[in-house]
Amino acid sequence: MLNRSRMSGLTLTELMVSLVISSFIVLAAGSYYAITHRASINQLSKADQVTQFLRVETATVGAVRRAGYKDSLSSVLQHMSGTEGSVGEDLLPPVANDGSCIVTTHASPTEVYQQQAFKLLDNGEIGVQTGLDLSCSDSSWSAITDANKLKFYVFSFELVEESKFNADLASNTADSGLDCSSESREQNCLIRQLWRVTLCASADPEMNAESCDKTTPFFSDTLVTPRNPILIAKYNDEDTSGKVTICHNGNTLSVSQAGWDNSHSNHPNDSLGAC
Repeated sequence: MLNRSRMSGLTLTELMVSLVISSFIVLAAGSYYAITHRASINQLSKADQVTQFLRVETATVGAVRRAGYKDSLSSVLQHMSGTEGSVGEDLLPPVANDGSCIVTTHASPTEVYQQQAFKLLDNGEIGVQTGLDLSCSDSSWSAITDANKLKFYVFSFELVEESKFNADLASNTADSGLDCSSESREQNCLIRQLWRVTLCASADPEMNAESCDKTTPFFSDTLVTPRNPILIAKYNDEDTSGKVTICHNGNTLSVSQAGWDNSHSNHPNDSLGAC
């Protein structure tokens, strides 16, 4: 007699149940992946926004803090000499603001004057420039933010307080009426300033400058004082006979002939004549 081996396997019903269970498992895994991936993208986007805002805050507040810095005693002396015959805007203020733009001036290891400028551009990005003779009206700016990720709506700099001192007197009393910018000034001046830096940005396309306040996620309102006071020499239009005009590190100075022969003529960056 022949023995038939019993056939084994899944019935159609068992197969259908297995497929349904497998589908639920795959669906759950796919949903978890999608949610996790979306959350990761949102976290990365948020981190990038925070990085951009902190970059602008650190750079601008740091620039105001560094304004007026002199790298050495030589820089201080050259600066004071340069202010003797200057008045008004020619005194090159360490911090100059023009609406949503600021230009700061400080010394570097190689230059008596170095400038850095920041401006809120029309597209909501922050532009920066470095060099000398910078102007807020310049058209060429390098963006340090991306408006597609974070757009700035408020970028303001306000001079909150200014205290003027007669540097020729051993007094800590400020004199608000002291003349430190015209040809009539008869004393050396020391000026301390307090600035307010206000920044507001958002990734919300419905945001506007009027809606910015302390509840906005990307908002800062910082008071900062330049590390060094502004120094301005008393006006001096003395006769320059017996002196020669030279260009020293990008600055036009009048020095004695002996000063040129024994010192400045040996400096590679100095030359006879105005800069």
